Amino acid sequence: MINRFLAIIAGITAGIVTGILPGVHPNLIAALTAATSIEPLLSAIFLTAMAGTNTIIESISTAFLAPDPDKAGSACQQFLREGKAPDAARLLILGGTIGALLSIGAMFAVLPVVKQTYTIIQPALGIILGCMSMFFILQEETLHKKMCAFFIAINAGALGWIVLNNPVPEPLFLLLTGMYAIPALVRNIVSKQEISAQHTETITELQQGKTWLTAIAGSLSAGLLMLLPSTSPSHAAYAVQPVARKPAYYLILLGAINSADLILSLGASYYLGKERNGVMATIAKMTEITLPFAAYLGGIMLLAIGISALLGTWLVSKTAKLLERISYVWLCSSILVFILLLTIWLTGLIGIIILLTSGAIGILCQHEGVSHKHCMNALTVPVIGYFL
Repeated sequence: MINRFLAIIAGITAGIVTGILPGVHPNLIAALTAATSIEPLLSAIFLTAMAGTNTIIESISTAFLAPDPDKAGSACQQFLREGKAPDAARLLILGGTIGALLSIGAMFAVLPVVKQTYTIIQPALGIILGCMSMFFILQEETLHKKMCAFFIAINAGALGWIVLNNPVPEPLFLLLTGMYAIPALVRNIVSKQEISAQHTETITELQQGKTWLTAIAGSLSAGLLMLLPSTSPSHAAYAVQPVARKPAYYLILLGAINSADLILSLGASYYLGKERNGVMATIAKMTEITLPFAAYLGGIMLLAIGISALLGTWLVSKTAKLLERISYVWLCSSILVFILLLTIWLTGLIGIIILLTSGAIGILCQHEGVSHKHCMNALTVPVIGYFL
């Protein structure tokens, strides 16, 4: 029992680290954990607690650093410019907490529908994903942006195909960190951006009914992520965006989708036999996920989310005060150097080449002002190739 308690504490600690530092993803820690000789049960508890904590604590790095341009990036930048980044983080945490609670109930409604629908559309899934990718390209405002989006989608897809079809260490870390974290960090460094004083006491007024409707929509839309491989929370958010047009509600929506995606991925591992993310895939390889074990891990996940919601709310004000004392450019530079050193340690020279290539694609996407959804073709194209 003591070992299990320590595993939960260690998982929460690791979740805080992965949540605060852009580029250090739970999937990376899961891969490192799988290489150890830790007892499978303790490893599963550790990874579950880490994943639950990460999905809440990453709200802080998203709000203050906006590493993922499509994960609340524009909304968070708006709050950051207005000195309300702490409030943006709290909105993401609020959405994540409500979404986690709602998704427990939604699981019984969503997963059976997902299972039946997936069986029907599976033969055409490659075509569906291709059409979805083209749809988002055509959604760009101008012809120039449409052409840029097509160019980015093709290059991201080609890079993803090469990387994922060869024995490259930590491929997802290299692709996603390069395309999403690197561009925002480089932008902040090159522009010598410094953040204004943040008002920790500012709290956005919300309508209770609108808040719950937004969180419910986010929890249900997370089922799309189970149904369509290689899709991201921003894709799910697009499907229900009309209920969350204001930035504050959009942050709640994305927070709910992120936590619901995590809870549903645990249910999908048992009910559908599908692992949505690297953490669940690692746990499934270590031990059989039975119904009692899935319920046990679900309890641990909810416990970690509850604790991290309290910790996250406390850390928000501490982070705001810390950023007032240090250079924002220095912070982004330090994180960038950390990512490069971590890449060299884990993957060597080939990893640096892939990271810089994926980073260039992400920077081009950012420079041309097109959606980073097109970068997800790095995963979509290999998935299409699998189904066709």
